[in-house]
Amino acid sequence: MRGVLDAERSRANVAKLLGSLAPGASLCVDGYNVLFTLWNYIRGAPLFVATDGLLRDAGASHGRFSGTNGFERALEALAEGIGAFGLGSLTVALDAPVSFSAMHAAALRDRLGELCPSVEIVVAASADPVVAAFEGDAIASSDSVLVSSSKAPAFDLARAVLERAFGARFPMLSEWTGYTGDGSP
Repeated sequence: MRGVLDAERSRANVAKLLGSLAPGASLCVDGYNVLFTLWNYIRGAPLFVATDGLLRDAGASHGRFSGTNGFERALEALAEGIGAFGLGSLTVALDAPVSFSAMHAAALRDRLGELCPSVEIVVAASADPVVAAFEGDAIASSDSVLVSSSKAPAFDLARAVLERAFGARFPMLSEWTGYTGDGSP
């Protein structure tokens, strides 16, 4: 199950999580990871906080936005959140194999460029190495392997955006299931 991690990984990822971003911070976003989480919330898919403290979705998007305006709605939610943080620089890494990634990159550059003084959109064979190697203030992803391997601490951008924009609250899987990550019930 993608929300229940072993105790060691859960503790390590929780320790890497930042509660907030300082004004002027530099952030590198695992673009589709965050956008699909936002889109899944908007379309009503269930979301929960995994045992490692990261928001996960059960949306099963499989690398596609359904409907004609899925990307646009997720982008607008992301933009509203980004605008509220007052970032100094923003890097968004996108996976090139996702359909329309070049078009998505252009839309992100245009919309997010209005909100942050320095915006870089990177389209790569895989976004993961770009995000993992980022040496700025924080990364944003709910990929537990990526968070654990990243050089920078992590910020749960999708969760922060959804809580701020919609007042969203999410079940904590460790509380809901009683699983503590240490193998006990």
